[in-house]
Amino acid sequence: MSTLARYRAEKGETQADFAARLGITQGFVSQLEKGRARPSLELAKRIEDATNGAVQMNSWFDALPSSETLAAE
Repeated sequence: MSTLARYRAEKGETQADFAARLGITQGFVSQLEKGRARPSLELAKRIEDATNGAVQMNSWFDALPSSETLAAE
């Protein structure tokens, strides 16, 4: 289960209700939760804010190599 789906389940919030709070469609929330879509940076930040940090914006994006990793290569 995605972090967003877990958050919604804990809060008892439907996809439709969460989508309405963010001004997106329920279908897009479904796609996010299934990993079939990723939010824009702006939407990822709005999700983080809407969940009071429970779903962090960086959780949607692949980790970038750290400067230490790059220096070692």
